[in-house]
Amino acid sequence: MKVTIELGAWALRYVGQRSVVVDLDEGATVADATSKLTIPTDEVGIVTLKGEVKNEGYVLSDGDIITVFPVVLGG
Repeated sequence: MKVTIELGAWALRYVGQRSVVVDLDEGATVADATSKLTIPTDEVGIVTLKGEVKNEGYVLSDGDIITVFPVVLGG
């Protein structure tokens, strides 16, 4: 299945782009998806799906679009 991961500018230094499509097995979780990125796990903060916070054990579906936010955001 394919899942799109949306990222902010903070992740450009690791990923080089603000959106990544990853291939995952059926039953894959948020943790499985974020582990496909080259972002250190301690920098991955909140993950949302359709505006709702999802924990790392949440099971994703084909076509889901998740957004990853860093541990700390400045303003």
